[in-house]
Formats: sequence, C-alpha cells, structure tokens
Amino acid sequence: MNIGNVSEVVAAGYVLIYWGGAMVGPLIGSAILQKVQTNVCWDCRLVACVLVVGSMLTFGHVAMWTIIFL
Repeated sequence: MNIGNVSEVVAAGYVLIYWGGAMVGPLIGSAILQKVQTNVCWDCRLVACVLVVGSMLTFGHVAMWTIIFL
C-alpha cells in the first residue's frame, strides 16, 4: 500500500499496462528508427534518465507513473 497507495486489483491493471508497453514499445521504436536518420538513442537515454531521477525524487502516484512510463 506504500507504493502508489492502490489495491492489488488496481496494481494488476498497471502491471498489464507496463507489460503491454514493454511489448509494443520496441515495435514502435524500430519503426521510428527506420524512418528517422538522426541518433534517436541519445534522446531515449535522456528521457530514461529523467524518468529514473523523477521516480527517485518523488513518491506516490508520481513515482509510480514515472516507472510505468520508463
């Protein structure tokens, strides 16, 4: 209950969102990398770093959503 202050049923829905994103994300990423000629990896690393730092410095729903977006 300390993480996000949600029940197990609601948390299970978030886990579904997480794993769905983990499946769809690489497909979208590979499509973007085929269309864009610049170095997108640096942008992705920057966003990932911001999300990790955001999750470390916050708590509750903000920390939960930053990890889900990561």
